[in-house]
Amino acid sequence: MPTSCVAQIVDEISPSLYRDFISDLPLELSLHILRFLDAQSVGRASQVSRQWQRIANTNVLWKYLYQNNGWSMDAPLIRWYNAYGEWIHQQQHVNWRTLYRTRCGIERRWRTSIYMIQHLHGHQEGIYCVQFDHQKIVSGARDHTIRLWSIASGNCILTLRNGHTASVLCLQYDDDILVSGGSDAIVIVWDMRTGRRLHTLTGHEDSILNLCFDEQYIVTCSKDCTIRVWSREDYRLVRVLVGHRVAVNALALRNGILVSVSGDRTFRVWDIHTGACLHRVYGHSRGIACVQFDGRRIFTGSSDRTIRIWDVETGECLGTLQGHTDLVRSLDYDGRWLVSGSYDHTIRVWDPDT
Repeated sequence: MPTSCVAQIVDEISPSLYRDFISDLPLELSLHILRFLDAQSVGRASQVSRQWQRIANTNVLWKYLYQNNGWSMDAPLIRWYNAYGEWIHQQQHVNWRTLYRTRCGIERRWRTSIYMIQHLHGHQEGIYCVQFDHQKIVSGARDHTIRLWSIASGNCILTLRNGHTASVLCLQYDDDILVSGGSDAIVIVWDMRTGRRLHTLTGHEDSILNLCFDEQYIVTCSKDCTIRVWSREDYRLVRVLVGHRVAVNALALRNGILVSVSGDRTFRVWDIHTGACLHRVYGHSRGIACVQFDGRRIFTGSSDRTIRIWDVETGECLGTLQGHTDLVRSLDYDGRWLVSGSYDHTIRVWDPDT
């Protein structure tokens, strides 16, 4: 075929070969194609043209990319940010692209240990317990007080006094109540909104080392080797759980299952509704100081410097996390990262799935 004919054919079909399929296809099909890209590639695609940018920034695409990473949406956090108009459009829809970028930043900080230190001053002696959410921090200390702090300003917004007569060793709160336990062997229930003292639970014969609660029960454990289950509704004592041979150091409660750990080197799994002990498991070579429970797995930290992961149904040890050089004193698990604090003065972040 003559060259001139070939050139003529190329000139005729070239416009078809260079069609912008992303722009020409229906939006649903364009979005379906872009879903096969990662976020970085979608960002690059948005720079091709204004039309591609409009499609690549579509909210439904970023919602898919966010959820495809296995991330869940923290509804309370979204509502809080709504007040500042940062993550929410005027139509009250989540800006998934901004949420994706923010979540990536958080993940990067977890992995690279990027953090900022802020000091809160107010307690007169050592702090033994702390809990926080997106707006506030609550701390209990050896000075017998509980303080509520604003995360935004770092200021103390409320101090609960005239309750405990000794160190505040443990606490937990929700939107309605704050429950605290101390070396004075008493448990105090406070109104979370006003700071008013609602009730005092007595019965333990030694320091309250840990506590937890759900919609139905308040559960406390003590140096007196017992666990007490109280009714949240009327504060009556429902039952006393016995079995540990030395101090019960920590508790975790989820979906009617209670896990307790003790200096006797065991953890026990209880049915909170009946008081039956479902499992008694040995595994650590020294006492167990702390516990977390996600409904499926139990995480325990011990004086033997290790963290162990257990199957709640079988009691089987699924893994051992090693790295701390002294007692593992505290654990926290948010569904993604397991954070441990130790007497070796370090905090370690673990991925329990790997």
